Amino acid sequence: MGMMLSRALMATPLAGLLLLSGCMTTPAEPAGATTLVGTEGIGRCHQGGCSWFRIEDFAMVRETPDAALLKVTLRGGSSDHRRGAYPTSSRGVAIDWAPDTQEGYVFCSRTRPAMIMTGQNGGWEALRMDLVSPSGAMEAVTQEYAAVCHPGEARDEGFAERHGYRSVDGDFTFPLNRPEDIFELGAEGAGAASTMIDGVDLTRKPGQPPIEETYPDAAGMPEDVQRYIIRWNDCQHWGGEPGFDAARQRQIQEAIEQVCTGLDALGRRVRATHATNPAVLERIKDYENLES
Repeated sequence: MGMMLSRALMATPLAGLLLLSGCMTTPAEPAGATTLVGTEGIGRCHQGGCSWFRIEDFAMVRETPDAALLKVTLRGGSSDHRRGAYPTSSRGVAIDWAPDTQEGYVFCSRTRPAMIMTGQNGGWEALRMDLVSPSGAMEAVTQEYAAVCHPGEARDEGFAERHGYRSVDGDFTFPLNRPEDIFELGAEGAGAASTMIDGVDLTRKPGQPPIEETYPDAAGMPEDVQRYIIRWNDCQHWGGEPGFDAARQRQIQEAIEQVCTGLDALGRRVRATHATNPAVLERIKDYENLES
C-alpha cells in the first residue's frame, strides 16, 4: 500500500504493506463493493514521478457502530513526469502497474487512524496516522485510506475538518498480536496521548509485546538508548530493502529519510550521555554510523 514510513511503514510500496487506517464516511460506512473495486488514485507525486494505487478487491472483516476493519487487495504503480506537470487523475496517464498485488487491512475509524503491516520480526505493526497534516511518504497512505473509507474522495486540504479527524502528535508504530486487536485499544491505546521522542514512541498498549521482543538489544537499556537502538535497526533494515521498481525505490528512499536522518547525531548524543555506563557502551559498540 502506498507509503513507506516508520520502519515498516515505509516498507511497503503503494500496494505493499498490510495497513490499517482509521476513518469513515459515516460511522462504519466504507464504500460498497461496486464503488471500491477498480478505484484508482494518486498516492504521492514527488521528484518527477507519481506513485499510484488501484483497489482490486476488498472484504469486511469486522464492523462496529463506530469503526470498520476491511481486508483490501491493492496494486501499486508508478508514472514518470520529469518532462511535464503532475496529473490530477489517472486518465491518459501511462502508469506502470506492478505485476503482483498485495493484501492489507484498512481500519475505518475517526478516532484512531492507523495502518497495520507485518512486523520486521513477525507479528503485526500498526502505524498511527496524522490525517490533518501528513508528511512525506504518509501522504500516499492517507490517500489510500481516503479511497477506502471515504469513497470518491481524495485527502485534500479540508478533508480532516470535513470528517472530524483531529491532529495527533506525529506518526508512530506499535505492535499488535492480530490486526483485529486494534478494536480493543481504543483511542487512547492507539496513541491519542503518545510519548513520541526522537521519532520513537516507547509506550506499550494493552496486549502489545514488550519492545525487547522486537528489538532484543533494547532490553534493559535506558529509554534514550532504546530509541537509538530502534531507529538504528529500522534504518539498517530499510537500507537493505530491494528496489524492484521506481515506485518501490522512491518509497525506500522516503523511509530512509524518515528513520535515518539525524541518526548519527542521536548516536553521538547517546554515547556522550552514557559515557560512564559500560553496559550501554558495550551494547551499542557495533552500531556504526549509517548516514555517512
